[in-house]
Order: sequence, then structure tokens, then C-alpha cells
Amino acid sequence: MIRLLAAGGLGNQLFQYAAVRAQAKRLGVELEIDLLFYDPATPYQYSFWLETLPIRARVVRYPRSGTLAAHGLARRACRKLLTPLFWRRYRQPAWTTDHRFLRIVDRTIVSGYFQSLFYLMPRDEAILAELSLWPAAPPEATELARSIAGAEYVSLHIRRGDAASHPEFGHLDPACYAGAAMDLVRNKFGRPRFLVFSDDIEWCKHSGVFSVDCEFMATNRFGDNPAIDLLLMSLCSHHIIANSTYSWWAAWAQFHPDKICVIPRMWTASRAAESLGLVHPNWFVL
Repeated sequence: MIRLLAAGGLGNQLFQYAAVRAQAKRLGVELEIDLLFYDPATPYQYSFWLETLPIRARVVRYPRSGTLAAHGLARRACRKLLTPLFWRRYRQPAWTTDHRFLRIVDRTIVSGYFQSLFYLMPRDEAILAELSLWPAAPPEATELARSIAGAEYVSLHIRRGDAASHPEFGHLDPACYAGAAMDLVRNKFGRPRFLVFSDDIEWCKHSGVFSVDCEFMATNRFGDNPAIDLLLMSLCSHHIIANSTYSWWAAWAQFHPDKICVIPRMWTASRAAESLGLVHPNWFVL
């Protein structure tokens, strides 16, 4: 068995599951997902959302309070004294492609974000099926999803809420990037239709950046599970990705070689998307 210490929002969780599940599959062992880092008081966007998808993993939960709570006395003592006797540890070095990952063995506790094609290739359709977003969608969302899939939309993701003041992710000017990316797509298609997704959709509506070829997707229209909006985004024919694992996964989930995907050149203020292994050879970098 491999134990994954999951962390972060849905985009991060998808990368983590795909990478670590693939290693468990190579070893022929089961996957366990430990929710140590998920506090019930955490804002909903950072809840553990993978359990609404058809994942193949045992999920380890903890009581909200008491000595057996995730950070209760008994649990902390167990992690310090007993866990090292029976488990190895692997921590992915931040922002790296680490070949040691492929040498992880049975009974290893794994942590990291694994945000690179290095950890996702070769593409495993069986694992991606375990991360199908369809089960998260209620009937009314399913109807809209099928409508989007049957059209020729270009998804455009604007990330503002959690990124605007972040020292590493707030560097990207969403208006300039979106304008340049839409112009690139218009030059390819002539008259595309853009479907705008954002954690600040009101800003998008009043920014003056988007023209008559843009439609706005109301955030959480079908509930607060971010997998629903991600499903709708993923079903667009082409994608303009923010510096976000969320919209990156939308492009990856329904990948085909003729799809046009645009990605920011700088994923963080100091790290290029290409150097991190986030740029597929067919994608456009701006």
C-alpha cells in the first residue's frame, strides 16, 4: 500500500492522485489517501473533493476532536513513534521533477504536489476514468455539460480570488493575458465563442476585456463542488488556461492533439511553465 497525504484544492488533488495512483499501479499495490491536512473548519474550496469522483482508494478520516483527532495527542504520538517503524517517507522536492519518485516502494507515505507532465506520462486513461468529473454533476448540470460538449466553445479561466495578493501567483495580469490569448485564438478560428470561468465573475463582466463573443459561466451555479464547473470547463473544445492547476486539468482531462490550449509563460513570478514541465508540445505559450 502507498499512502498519499493529500493537500490543497481540487486541482492539486487531481495531480496528486494521478501521479501517486500511477506509481501504486506500477507496484501492484493499493492506494490510501490520508486527510491529515484537511481541517473541517477549512474553507470549502480547500475541502477534499476527490471523494465525489470514482477514485479507487481508501480514504483515512479523523474525528473532529479528542485524542484520536488528526492532531490529537494519540495521533501525534503514533506518527512520531510507531509510523517510522512500519512506513518509509517520500517528500517531493518543491517544483522539481524527481526521478526518485519512480523508486517509491510499497508501504511509503507520499507527499508533494507533482505538478508536471513528468508525473503524468505516459497518459493513463484508466486512471483518468477514476477521476471522471461526470459523477459530481447533478442532472441540471449534466444537461448543460452535454450542450457545451456539442458546441465549439473555448474555455477561458480568470483566476483572481486567491491569486491576486499571492507573491508567487499574483504576477499575471489577467486582463492583458486574456486579451492576448483571445486574439491568438481569434486568429486561428476567426469567430470563436469564449466561455469565461472565474472565481470573480463580476470582475470579468465589468472589466471591459471581454466582447460579444464571450459568455460568462456563473460560479457554483450547480453547487459548491468545484468538480462541476471543472467538468463544464473541460468539455470546451479549446482552452485558455490561467496559472492554475484547476484550468490546467480541464485541458488535460479531455486531451486530444488537435485541441488549442494557451498557457501563461510564467506559471509563478519566478518559474516558467515550460521549465516546470507543464507545457504540452502542442500548446501555445504567452
